[in-house]
Amino acid sequence: MNPPGPGQEYPGYPPPPPVYTPPPPAASGFNLSDMLARWQTVLTKPGVATFDTQQPAANWQAIWIGVTILAVVRAVFGFISDLEFHRAGQPAPGVGSVLGTIIGTYLGFFIAVGILHVVARLFNGSGSFLTYAYLLSLFYVPLQIIGAVAGIIPVLGGLVGLAAGIYTLVLAVYATASAHRLSTGTSVAVVLIPAIIVFIVVVILAVVAAALLLALGLAVPGR
Repeated sequence: MNPPGPGQEYPGYPPPPPVYTPPPPAASGFNLSDMLARWQTVLTKPGVATFDTQQPAANWQAIWIGVTILAVVRAVFGFISDLEFHRAGQPAPGVGSVLGTIIGTYLGFFIAVGILHVVARLFNGSGSFLTYAYLLSLFYVPLQIIGAVAGIIPVLGGLVGLAAGIYTLVLAVYATASAHRLSTGTSVAVVLIPAIIVFIVVVILAVVAAALLLALGLAVPGR
């Protein structure tokens, strides 16, 4: 029997198995366009399901780069605002204020995430700190950037900041429900309890500070 030609087979034998082709390697490294697309998705399509689809991409690199971008934007626009105040007679901004803004951005984000994560755990949340921090960063960073940029505009900056703050709380509820597999009601409690405590502490400190200033003013001779 003559051997089969190209593309032919021996009669009575099954065809050879298909040749395995490995999948293309996953993309590695930071992708800015991917980060911007994820920011847009969570901001324009709020919901638990949206955050569920973002969980597989959670990684520390994206978190650190996102917070770093926010820190730089805050420092730049904060410096611009300080220059405007300097023209009105206030002290000139220095390197210390810029570094303080950058360090404060990192500390503020991770402390806030840590507090929310602990409270979620107290409510039997099951998510990891990495996943939770990543989901929170997807909306916290862009909303804070918007607030920082708009903050240099009088009145409008305050309104934009207020709207961004409210929307941050809404998205934090969805992110908490997704990361920690909690109900929406429980997630609302996780987000609002720390916020209410912080508000009460701020009010108490403001009252104490006002009382001290009033007492000092009354204690000054000739007043």
